[in-house]
Amino acid sequence: MDVEPGEFSVSAMKLLDRERLMKAIYAFSGRSKKIRKDKRRKRQKEEENIKKNKKRSDLSDVQKGMIIGFRAKGGSISKTAEFVNCSRATVVKVYHAWQNGTVQNQRRGKCGAPRVIDDRSERRLRRCVRADRRATVEQLTTKMNQGANKSVSQTTIQRTLLCLGLRSRRLVRAPILTAVHRRRRLEFARQYSSWTSTERRHVAFSDE
Repeated sequence: MDVEPGEFSVSAMKLLDRERLMKAIYAFSGRSKKIRKDKRRKRQKEEENIKKNKKRSDLSDVQKGMIIGFRAKGGSISKTAEFVNCSRATVVKVYHAWQNGTVQNQRRGKCGAPRVIDDRSERRLRRCVRADRRATVEQLTTKMNQGANKSVSQTTIQRTLLCLGLRSRRLVRAPILTAVHRRRRLEFARQYSSWTSTERRHVAFSDE
């Protein structure tokens, strides 16, 4: 087979370029797979941390029904907890409460003691304040406790007033004029009492 000069070198270069291109493609695909794998691992770790640090809320009636239904059909505790997204102890507690007939159908209320002053009492307190703007907290407490079933403390009244935006203000008394002030004002008035309206136009009087 006759080969012209330069023909072999051109075909070899083409083959070499093709091999380099394929190696580059394989290397890039490998790196991209590794990058995607690392991103997937990082995302899974973040989701696990979120699940661990996330505060579990109270179970709703639907979730309690799902737990009871899964356990009644023979489902395991782990699978039930994984499906409902709650702890195994919660599954055991809800199922035992259902078996004993003590399951609660409603979610628990807010923590702390119930409110002594309701919306109606707040409106009454607001009317008392409008009727007497200078009434103290002690006087308002006495008015609120008159004819009431539950007695209210002064701290509760004060806290309720702050929640309603009603804050106390102290009266500021004007300074009392002394004998020296009276004498100087009288001297000033007598000194310029003879001025005409034309002369007074060139003076700016300030209201103190």
